[in-house]
Amino acid sequence: MTGTNAVWTALLSMLILLAAFVLAYLRMQNVNGRAIKHASIDALTGLYDIRTGEKMMRVMLSKIRQGKLVLAMLDLDDITRLREACGDEVCDSMIRETARKMAVEISGRGNICHVLNDTFLVAIPFEGSDEDALERVERLRLLCSTQLLDKARSRVPVHASAGAAIYPGSGRTYPELYEKADMALFWSKRDGKDRLTLYKE
Repeated sequence: MTGTNAVWTALLSMLILLAAFVLAYLRMQNVNGRAIKHASIDALTGLYDIRTGEKMMRVMLSKIRQGKLVLAMLDLDDITRLREACGDEVCDSMIRETARKMAVEISGRGNICHVLNDTFLVAIPFEGSDEDALERVERLRLLCSTQLLDKARSRVPVHASAGAAIYPGSGRTYPELYEKADMALFWSKRDGKDRLTLYKE
């Protein structure tokens, strides 16, 4: 009986040590996870930063077998002028709100990340027509439209331009799609801003 008790005592001690080890490991993982999460979130918008966003979009693209994907770049028009007229605090608040609205709109249907101060990158998988995908991007672009009060308390309109490229027609790799979405955004700016342009050869 004494020998049996000794065995059970030893087993119990081992289980306690194992539980302590597992608890310490989980705590360490939780801390590391929070650090990674904080490192990958953009401070201004609360969206993923470009590095994390690009990784997620590359993975999303690699998983597509028969469907399509639209990669779009959205850029607030005349941000320098807006900052001069309205101030950095007002513009930063507007950018945060714009990011929040777009994140809600795209939630569960794609990914969005913050590229630069006034630029966002969006990836949306789809299976319908290209026109349907472009309508989704256009809804996001229109969410950027608003009005700000300048330093003289006058209303200043805010608009956005966008460029889009579609897999597989516009490219089959992330760098190809990014380059062509960026080119389409340039065309939107060149042609008068406040519009969405699809890349075409």
